[in-house]
Amino acid sequence: MWKLARFAASNLSRSRRFSTAIPGPCIVHKRGADILHDPWFNKDTGFPLTERDRLGLRGLLPPRVISFEQQYARFMESYRSLERNTQGQPEGFVSLAKWRILNRLHDRNETLYYRVLIDNIQNFAPIIYTPTVGLVCQNYSGLFRRPRGMYFSAKDKGEMMSMIYNWPAQQVDMIVLTDGSRILALGDLGVQGIGIPIGKLDMYVAAAGINPQRILPVMLDVGTNNQKLLEDSLYFSLSDLGLRQPRLEGEEYLSIVDEFVEAVFTRWPKAIVQFEDFQMKWAFETLQRYRKRFCMFNDDIQGTAGVALAGLLGTVRAQGRPLADFVNQKIVVVGAGSAGLGVLDMAVQAASRMSGNSETVAKNQFFLVDKDGLITKERKGLDPAAAPFAKDPREIQGLREGASLLEVVKKVKPHVLLGLSGVGGIFNKEVLKAMRESDSSKPSIFAMSNPTTNEERVDEELREFLKDFKEGSLEPKGWPAHSSAYLISKAALNAYTRILAKRYPNFCINCVYPGFIKTLDVSDPASVASLGDFIRAQFGKLDILVNNAGIAGFVLDGGVEAGAPMDPTKFLEDYELAEECLQINYYGARRMAKTLIPLLELSNSQKIVNVSSSMAQLQNIPNQWAKEVLSDAENLTEEKVDEVLREFLKDFKEGSLEAKNWPTFLSAYTLSKAAMNAYTRILAKKYPHFCINCVCPGSVKTDVNYNTGILSVEEGAASPVRLALLPGGSPSGLFYVRQRSVFFLIEDGSSTSSLRWKLETPKE
Repeated sequence: MWKLARFAASNLSRSRRFSTAIPGPCIVHKRGADILHDPWFNKDTGFPLTERDRLGLRGLLPPRVISFEQQYARFMESYRSLERNTQGQPEGFVSLAKWRILNRLHDRNETLYYRVLIDNIQNFAPIIYTPTVGLVCQNYSGLFRRPRGMYFSAKDKGEMMSMIYNWPAQQVDMIVLTDGSRILALGDLGVQGIGIPIGKLDMYVAAAGINPQRILPVMLDVGTNNQKLLEDSLYFSLSDLGLRQPRLEGEEYLSIVDEFVEAVFTRWPKAIVQFEDFQMKWAFETLQRYRKRFCMFNDDIQGTAGVALAGLLGTVRAQGRPLADFVNQKIVVVGAGSAGLGVLDMAVQAASRMSGNSETVAKNQFFLVDKDGLITKERKGLDPAAAPFAKDPREIQGLREGASLLEVVKKVKPHVLLGLSGVGGIFNKEVLKAMRESDSSKPSIFAMSNPTTNEERVDEELREFLKDFKEGSLEPKGWPAHSSAYLISKAALNAYTRILAKRYPNFCINCVYPGFIKTLDVSDPASVASLGDFIRAQFGKLDILVNNAGIAGFVLDGGVEAGAPMDPTKFLEDYELAEECLQINYYGARRMAKTLIPLLELSNSQKIVNVSSSMAQLQNIPNQWAKEVLSDAENLTEEKVDEVLREFLKDFKEGSLEAKNWPTFLSAYTLSKAAMNAYTRILAKKYPHFCINCVCPGSVKTDVNYNTGILSVEEGAASPVRLALLPGGSPSGLFYVRQRSVFFLIEDGSSTSSLRWKLETPKE
């Protein structure tokens, strides 16, 4: 049978394999109609006749066997037909119709469902999660057809330990839990909030490769304070979904959560529990209560904060400033809920660590605004979670307690305006105009609330802004005139996260627990040094370094559609691009190695994998002097590599590449990767106890080649991952093209015979 796990990466850490394919056949203990009613095993008409006989299915299905590929094509045609037939209909109606057709597939055939999502994640992500999931949750009682996940309620008190064993999966890696008290920015939706854990986990499967048979969405139903739901007959009668009672509070509430958490970690002690969309007081309370005892996190406090902080640091780079300048940024945060306070807390920690100052000092650069205006220490009934970020009125001359957002922006002139308020349209034309006076030449605006109807920006005004920007009429119409103003929505940040997860599935999975993601610029020595400090502080050592950062060193005149063939005659290469290519591809990797080798030396598993290219083979460099220098393995040094690259850049600048016999096609890229290979040999000789190799992963579909490659990202990642996981004592100093070791210089194999440049495949 098709196995759901086949879609997941297989080269993961031996200690935690979130998505490892199950070896051998898929054993099915069910028979007959029970299989057809189980979406984990059901293949619909895809069961071959032999399986129909063995599983008691003959006669229960139409006689024709339809292949997986045909089923896939049939579903996509049905989906496209739906799109055609709903053109011109209200957006909410169309979104729900798309969700329904996907949900029906999910209820029937999970393997096909996840294949569809994986192949079309960019199109379907807005349907299975935000913004459509908010609409789904609001209407879940009417949409409910069959249960998915588990439901624990106040009525189950004392029974949860036995209930947890009702879940059929023997192993669960990822649990998303909600109590429905604050679904997105929509408020208390009670048990209808189950749509959030379901959608979130579908994203984890499709975009990050989590095994779909090892996930569990959970609703913790402790009642609802939503009066509309309490009076809704569908909520309680027709579908009998939610408890008809006000929410539990205080110790009663915590006792229910305690019992659930104890039950989960008793059965699955290594599972991760993600707390999602809890109202603020319980979000902070449960995080502090469990974070040191169990493997859990709160997505609204920590997940949103991580993405937002990456964006905030990115804006510093976009302003052309060094990363350390983050401590000088003035940031106005709109929204004092769990997300806003979570972002503030993480940003303050980052600023404190970067500056060396206390968190009290670091807080001075942040201003917190909620529905009642600027939060100061004069606020009556100030929430304890927001109190640490309240301003002293004596330190903010010209501003008062409760000052409006517009007043704050005009007075503070912030570098960044960060929206986590859940109030749609609060970033209106007047606020955007006030940002014109920002102390930054490139102010940034983040509108991050979910769903899109609650984003702080107003679509019509934003479209008008962009239209005027394109026409060059910003100043006459009163808009901010900064040519690089950043208007960033949470939808965009979520999409970027999904793209990264899709592009680097192994990396994302391994970072779920207990890893970290650290953003850096390999061309910036300070950024690389900060990474070394971070690893030293967090882990004390490093096991594996994979140098994968790279650019092509050219731009394509006129662009190209993704996947369309490229015309090499339209490749544009100039001196600046060549210099940047060498700085990132070669010197960036060298900088990383020099910084991190001291940490690698503290490990028992010292691996360096340099991602190279087949272009790096020395027969692609016609300059005889450069070829001889780079192929002389016995006498090769970093200084000699530098000399070759300096000579190349000098000739490039003088326009004499062809005259001096340098490559004229992808010249900088070729030299950068040849230098990378040479550096691999230098390191392997200098550190004989390490395992250091370079590899061409093949022609992979990435942005570097405008997605014109042949291999998928997963296929391309297989070779570097394989080398990174080689056992101790494996060959070092070799160059691989995918799985095969090759000579650095094919023209003269003997030139490499003095070292270990032989054709061999390392031990698995």
